Amino acid sequence: MSRRNCLLVTMAILSLGLASIAQDKSPLKITEITLVRSGGKSGSPQDSLTLRSDGTAAYIGEKNVARIGQYQGKIPDWYFHDSFEVLAEMYAAIHGTGVSTGKPTESVTVVKLRVVVDGKPKEITDLCPGIDERLWALEMSARGVAADIAWEKRK
Repeated sequence: MSRRNCLLVTMAILSLGLASIAQDKSPLKITEITLVRSGGKSGSPQDSLTLRSDGTAAYIGEKNVARIGQYQGKIPDWYFHDSFEVLAEMYAAIHGTGVSTGKPTESVTVVKLRVVVDGKPKEITDLCPGIDERLWALEMSARGVAADIAWEKRK
């Protein structure tokens, strides 16, 4: 993601009322954030993106995405530490207050957010992406971080 887009994402986060969260460090020890897209209409994207606190990342593209197959990468050092910390803080804000995830609909892509917190996996299933602005902002921010990763196909 370009620095301009990064600024736009940051401004969106702040406009959603998360500025106070960004000033305080997340009390949760988050080591991994995974987004899994599935379902929806026949042309809907199906993939999995994992970002880890050590700067490594994994991507699996199944169908209807530009990158099909299994990939690995590293988040650029200049971009990593601040971005992962912000993602963790965004999750902490959602974790503390709950989210509105909508109702199951066959035509809508489902996004599962899996986070490893204090060594234990937690999951939020977003049945209607965009209905909860905070969850949507976290999903889009994670994908924005992934846009700057130099992916290498796994052998």
